[in-house]
Amino acid sequence: MAAIIILLICLHLCTADLGIMEINRIPCAHDNWSGNDRFMKHHLHPDTPTTTDIEEWTKFIKKINCCSRVMQSFLNPEQTSKVEQVCTEAGGKVFQPNNNLCISKDKFTFIEVRVSSDECKVFKVSNVTQNIILGCDRFREKCLPVHFESNSNNKTPQKSDTNCGSALEVWN
Repeated sequence: MAAIIILLICLHLCTADLGIMEINRIPCAHDNWSGNDRFMKHHLHPDTPTTTDIEEWTKFIKKINCCSRVMQSFLNPEQTSKVEQVCTEAGGKVFQPNNNLCISKDKFTFIEVRVSSDECKVFKVSNVTQNIILGCDRFREKCLPVHFESNSNNKTPQKSDTNCGSALEVWN
């Protein structure tokens, strides 16, 4: 019995790291798994370099043990409250129906890093300015970011789109 419990825990942790988890169908729906802690530690890390120096970024990526992700995005940790606002009516719009994604009303400047995963070496660092797309789930009565989604087509929100956070009213 103990072996089965350990196996289930390992399976949960492995699928969480791979992103193989069922996502909520709307932003700010209840979730029992706090992906916000992992989001904060990765995308708003307090030691995030502010330079585009490849060697400095390679050291940082190794330090936080994120060699397996080939493309990564890092926001300025001083913008934590502004990033969290993307998941609210004040800062974000629902990005697509049937998922938990919100797109920021304002543009953000962040650093995008490309990594050669087999060597754990950064080969490209870019400053990017665009609207960010975040997965948002509800924890302890607050809607918080849990995932940073690529905005490769440089999408922007529409005024007619539903505000993020409005799902909180439905779930109260």
